[in-house]
Amino acid sequence: MTTADSKQQTDQFTIAQWSAFAFVVLVPVHALSVDVGFELKLWFVPLLVGLVVAVRDVVRSALDLPRAMQIGIVFMGVGGVLGILSSADETAATRHLIAIGIAVSVMLFVMTVKKIPYLGVAVRLGALMMASATVIEALLVMPRWVSVETLQKGSAFVGQLAEVAYGDIILVTGTHHDSNFSALYGAVWLFLVLAFPAERFFRRRGDGVVIGLLGVQLLLSLSKTGLLSLLIATAATAVMYRVVKGWRNAKPAIAVALITFVSVTGVLLIIDATDGEHDIAHGLRKRGGQVLIEADQAGGLITGGAVQADGRAAIWRRYTRDFLDNPVTGTGLGTPSTGDPYAHNAPLEAAGGSGILGAAGWFLLWVSVGLALKRLLRTNPEALALVGAVGVVFVASLFLSTNYEPIVALTFGIVLAPHMRIPITPSDP
Repeated sequence: MTTADSKQQTDQFTIAQWSAFAFVVLVPVHALSVDVGFELKLWFVPLLVGLVVAVRDVVRSALDLPRAMQIGIVFMGVGGVLGILSSADETAATRHLIAIGIAVSVMLFVMTVKKIPYLGVAVRLGALMMASATVIEALLVMPRWVSVETLQKGSAFVGQLAEVAYGDIILVTGTHHDSNFSALYGAVWLFLVLAFPAERFFRRRGDGVVIGLLGVQLLLSLSKTGLLSLLIATAATAVMYRVVKGWRNAKPAIAVALITFVSVTGVLLIIDATDGEHDIAHGLRKRGGQVLIEADQAGGLITGGAVQADGRAAIWRRYTRDFLDNPVTGTGLGTPSTGDPYAHNAPLEAAGGSGILGAAGWFLLWVSVGLALKRLLRTNPEALALVGAVGVVFVASLFLSTNYEPIVALTFGIVLAPHMRIPITPSDP
């Protein structure tokens, strides 16, 4: 086979692979949907097309999964079914289990296609759609072109994409229902941009714009979970950079990241220096103060002290009680005995909703991904940015209900079937 013939083959992609390209572009705006009798999210379409045309390969991918992940998926499925049988709302519990099934399908789909065409371009297009929408919304909200009353009612388009929380904090949610998930997607996409070079169209300056917009999105979300996840993931990536490539190579990247973050923060504070209610500067200060307050509340889980009724610590306590009272079956996914339908903690939600099997399944999934990432770094050190993506997802999972999120499944799929271009060695056939 000639070089020209080989190149022609590599440039011919299947329908499933192009569907994967479209999926990667659309999933960052996954909260946007069309009402056709049910909520049809835009990324459902390429996912469904890809699954249908590659159904045999999807089944093969499921059989080729690491044994620990296969067991983990079975545990979560069986635990979810047991939870449905013991749930006070079987319909809701079934819908949550189906959502987990969709997430698993996403992971298998990404693994199946082996190579997503122009993955670097797809990641950047998705980032531009998501982050640009967030910045435009902020520009409408900050100068008061949209009133706070409109935001609180959610009656206008912008009113559905930003909200007033805690009485006086404006949260720009972007293309997501919640500002915490906006921060989660922004942080993971930032690392994906760093992990996958653009095959065409985007140059370094273009990447700078994309990364800058994602940084602004993270800041505007005012998400403590997002900030904590980003900081821990960045630290983990820096440590691995030191182990794999040496500290000297890591310093410039860390310096650029810190300078960019500080610069964006400073510009936003200067623009919004009115220091009144409903502005970004006020929200930044109040969010910072809440860190200590919530840390004190979370201590109630250990000491048995009082916690805020609607705070995360109180929700975690209720889910812990559900698990202790129903260790085998749980109470059904998304249907706790009382309170919030989401635990704001992925392992606790699995445990409370589907018992010991759900908790064990969640643990085995992460063990499999961790081992796969370790193997990937041994053969391809250029995949270091994926440490950050996996780190963001893991930390956020301790504060958010991420078991149903396609971004988690996408990250898992990329790590389990790496799309990084690994150099061909002479020993390769």
